[in-house]
Amino acid sequence: MYFGARYYDAKISNWISTDPALIEYLPTSDNLFFPSEVFIPQKLLKGMGGVYNSRNINVYHYAGQNPVKYYDPNGKILDTLLDAAFIVYDLGVLAVDEIKTGGANRTTNLTALGMDVAFTLIPGATGGGMMVRASVKTAEHVAEKSAVKAGEKTVLHHSEPMFMGGAKKQPLTKLGESEHKQLHKELNQFLETKKDAYGNSMHSKRGNSGATIQQNFTGKERKEAMAEFYKGDGAKFTEAAKDFFSQNPALK
Repeated sequence: MYFGARYYDAKISNWISTDPALIEYLPTSDNLFFPSEVFIPQKLLKGMGGVYNSRNINVYHYAGQNPVKYYDPNGKILDTLLDAAFIVYDLGVLAVDEIKTGGANRTTNLTALGMDVAFTLIPGATGGGMMVRASVKTAEHVAEKSAVKAGEKTVLHHSEPMFMGGAKKQPLTKLGESEHKQLHKELNQFLETKKDAYGNSMHSKRGNSGATIQQNFTGKERKEAMAEFYKGDGAKFTEAAKDFFSQNPALK
């Protein structure tokens, strides 16, 4: 049954659509920041305390689940509470990503945030940011699968090689076997050109071990060389490049 703002299922004696309003239950600059009065939710927010009243967090309730004592004349209480929670989550994810990776997932995070903000304007709609993230994950999974030839084995690749000083427990990039071989071929050719004043190269080979390379070149020099590779010819190895720069955001 439709009651003008929400649908009700008489068989289960419950609302089956969420309460369409929240904004009146949230503290704002008008009711939260004032110099001479203590903030009292029950006094300043509707619904006997707004979001500070736990009963209002149930988006399928009506009148605090006590319709004998209370009533809701216009059907507006709460679905935007979930939108607000998703927005807070989006801001947290965005901040953590900026700090840890320098914004490796900034586009996705901003899109998710924008979608959740937009959903606050659509009654009954929520979780837009999660939809964005799910679609991005799906697209990445499809791209990863399509990058691997049919029937080809996959291997796990260190985007920052251990012989160059990369961490042993770094995130590993899944690559098709042929792509992995091609990456190492081109990387070795590139590192052969990176030499010190004595003609020593960064190419790991017989007589030039990882320990020797790390002795001849500083950590900064090695990382800068890898960044140069992934920004140049190595940029086509998109997943490996992405993983390298997620670990070294300052080198983007």
